[in-house]
Amino acid sequence: LSYQIAEKLLSSNPAKAATYARQASQLATEVGDKRKEADAAYLAAEAYYRTRNYREASTEYQHAWNSARNYGLRDVALNSTEKLQD
Repeated sequence: LSYQIAEKLLSSNPAKAATYARQASQLATEVGDKRKEADAAYLAAEAYYRTRNYREASTEYQHAWNSARNYGLRDVALNSTEKLQD
C-alpha cells in the first residue's frame, strides 16, 4: 500500500512520495519481497531526485542497485546505474 501511495504522489508531492517509498522498501525487506524492496528504493530515489535532494537520491539509487544486483533484477540494476552516472 505504501508503494502505491508513493507512486501516486511522485508527480504532485515527491517529498511525501519519498517517505512512503522508503517505508515500502523497509516493509518489503522485513517480509522478504526482494523485487518490491528494490523497486521501492528506486522509487524513493526518484522522489528525492525530483526534490533536488541529490545526496539521499544517490543513497537510494545505491540501495536499489545493490538489492537488484544481489537478487538478479537486471532492469532495476541498469536503471539505477544510469541514474548514478547522472
